[in-house]
Amino acid sequence: MRGLASCRQGLPPWASGWRIIRKYYLRPRALLVELRHARLWPLRRLYYGQAKGGVGYIRVTPTAAAFLSRP
Repeated sequence: MRGLASCRQGLPPWASGWRIIRKYYLRPRALLVELRHARLWPLRRLYYGQAKGGVGYIRVTPTAAAFLSRP
């Protein structure tokens, strides 16, 4: 797939946010996994705190796609 990428400020659109939430946080046992990794939350905060320019996301607008056969 090829496309044009652009950096955006703010939060992604709600539809994209809901897909992320469903995939990573509303799955069975997702809360259990997060709680198991609670000791890493301070490191996660430091990692995301390094971002300059605030919260943002990358939007990709597809321009071409090709289907490949399996190897």
